[in-house]
Amino acid sequence: MSMLNCLQYLAPHGASKARSSGSAASSFEALQKQAKFLGNALPPVFAVIARAVRVDHKLLGYQLAAYFDKPTARVQLVISSIAENDNLKICADGALLSKHKVTAKVAWGPECQQYAVTAKAEAGVLGEFPAARLELEWERLPVIVTTYAKKLSKHIPMAAFKAGFRLERATNSEKEIELTAALPTQRSLNVIARIPEMTLSRMAIPLPVAVPINPDGTLSIHIDEDILSWIQKHIKEE
Repeated sequence: MSMLNCLQYLAPHGASKARSSGSAASSFEALQKQAKFLGNALPPVFAVIARAVRVDHKLLGYQLAAYFDKPTARVQLVISSIAENDNLKICADGALLSKHKVTAKVAWGPECQQYAVTAKAEAGVLGEFPAARLELEWERLPVIVTTYAKKLSKHIPMAAFKAGFRLERATNSEKEIELTAALPTQRSLNVIARIPEMTLSRMAIPLPVAVPINPDGTLSIHIDEDILSWIQKHIKEE
């Protein structure tokens, strides 16, 4: 059976993609509903302020604050304007939901509510092979981004053909890009990408080095205080 037809089996313990991805999304949304801004309940791990005063004495600049909630393995970065009457914010929010799944969301605009992009990374087994899936889903994007994306998409078929990919026209989601990669061996890679209006795939891509991945495809990602402490230390040194 081809990789294209087996995608639904990518998940730990044989769970379906729909169930697994849905569970990850709902878990992350539940964390965000509990606390939209971690700063309302937690002190920042570190904060950086860049400011300037105009000739008319008006204050300009931005503040970056990082928060870490250890019980939920959730990290949040918030960049906000410190100018008067400016509620622009950029919020990067991520959580390690399990050793197989990590989800992050970047939102920006007034109070981080105008535009948003969500990324989900999941590791597991595709058939008998360790594999990983990355999904990018957008709720709203600036017009300039969608305009350039449409222009770029016209060049994808030719670029994909030259790179040795197989292309199939498909009615995929208009607001999602999905990339799945499986390693039948430590030195070869099978790839399939679903983008709006088409699906790209290429099997047995040779790799220059062996990939040290576990047979069960577990994510070797650890979000802990040591990482944020390291960032904090280097910011202080600078």
